[in-house]
Amino acid sequence: MANEVEVVLYRDPNQPVEVRVRDLLSRMTLAEKAGQMAQVERSVASPAALTGRFIGSVLNAGGSAPRERASAEEWADMVDEMQRCALASRLGIPIIYGTDAVHGNNNLYGATIFPHNVGLGATRDGDLARRIGEATALEVRASGIHWAFAPCVAVCRDPRWGRCYESYSEDTEVVRTMASIVAGLQGSPPEGHPAGYPFLAGRFNYNILSVQLLLGYVLRYHRFIRDKISDLDSCSKNVIACAKHFVGDGGTHKGRNEGNTICTFEELKKIHVRPYLDCLAQGVSTIMASYSGWNGKPLHSDRFLITDLLKDKLGFKGFVVSDWEGIDRLSMPHGSDYRYCISASINAGIDMLKSLQIMVPHRYEMFLEDLIFLVESGGIPVSRIDDAVERILRVKFVSGLFEQPFSDRSLLDVVGCKFLGFIVYETEAKDVKNEEEDKEGKEEKKASSFTLPPSLVLELESLGLADGVQKEVREEKKEQREKKQEEEEDDGYYLIRTPEGDLELALLEFINRKRKEKKE
Repeated sequence: MANEVEVVLYRDPNQPVEVRVRDLLSRMTLAEKAGQMAQVERSVASPAALTGRFIGSVLNAGGSAPRERASAEEWADMVDEMQRCALASRLGIPIIYGTDAVHGNNNLYGATIFPHNVGLGATRDGDLARRIGEATALEVRASGIHWAFAPCVAVCRDPRWGRCYESYSEDTEVVRTMASIVAGLQGSPPEGHPAGYPFLAGRFNYNILSVQLLLGYVLRYHRFIRDKISDLDSCSKNVIACAKHFVGDGGTHKGRNEGNTICTFEELKKIHVRPYLDCLAQGVSTIMASYSGWNGKPLHSDRFLITDLLKDKLGFKGFVVSDWEGIDRLSMPHGSDYRYCISASINAGIDMLKSLQIMVPHRYEMFLEDLIFLVESGGIPVSRIDDAVERILRVKFVSGLFEQPFSDRSLLDVVGCKFLGFIVYETEAKDVKNEEEDKEGKEEKKASSFTLPPSLVLELESLGLADGVQKEVREEKKEQREKKQEEEEDDGYYLIRTPEGDLELALLEFINRKRKEKKE
């Protein structure tokens, strides 16, 4: 009788995600499971670590890059090389690479940078937050990276907190509104998608290249967008999101960073937990634990909040990742009782760990050995390890990493593209508008706000019309200043308000007409 070919379910993309997860988990050794729970810094992500020790995730620390001012292509080359090493391991489990893309892909030279969350929160515009998420995801994906450590949904209750700029607002409802950035980063889940189950859109939907995303005129007048639609239609443009820092990081006593949030459970739920409900409803795939504590208990060892509340009661099925050296802070001096740090955090519900010991070359081996010892000695139940790895594998399958492990080079031209910059202009204009409305105490204002990008000035100069048109613009601005007693400037480009129409679109139509006349 001929030998039957073994059916490897986890490699079959047609199988349900949960079937693939269970099949792969059943094939893994304890060493392979331990490796999946470790996240190492890019500088120590050697072939020995990725292939021989089955490391499951890599990140870049602040300022860590392939080289100074590295291009998106160089980032993608680096991530792809790491991925090849991971796929060469016994079971071929891909890595998930993460980066702190907290206001755009801020680690990538030449990327589009958006205001910090405190500035975005001032717009109170959830749709704008979603579109910023879409733009950020494109540029993160272009660099070959799969996972953005964003958004921060902290509710800052004390401006003395040194990281208050990471918070959208002191108002929980504003933070909840801006949590729509999750749908921008990951894509919007279909109707009926279970809250708490990870989601990542698999294909580019060119409908997002709409008047809203591109401010109308870009789609009509920029050939780049028309040329790129067909390319982007066949690639993944979303990234895995990470809601952080769970939970109460913005409510610490006296605003002390990494401090203690002192409040009742009802207050914690009402103020600090509620934004996470919105993230879970959008299928956020990962959540990062906070450095801070709640009523004296460090979050990295708080089983009640991480397991009983987040995972069991709220139904979160993705994985929880530690913050940078978060588990080391469970002992003083940091990391001095390392086995306790590992057992306390994993038993509390932390699934993936990034630790000081893991970041130092060859010290990740100490972490893996200690973790295996704790399991074999009964300090950490095998069931807890299986739960953690199951969650990590679930996110990897949901995100399509097994089918598309490598970067998509068709996205490289997206980085720094003008159409993403227009969202920055809109954000800044919206901030100014809201500031004026707050000053005037009005609930509504009919005037529309937008900025005049430098591309228009260049277009006018090419037609020899720049001086005349800019003179008219200045005259209109002068009339508005005299009427409203205000004048705003943004990096030298006028911020113009016209209650009767879109001056910028009119200028583009004017330019188009003049070009036709010039040809005739």
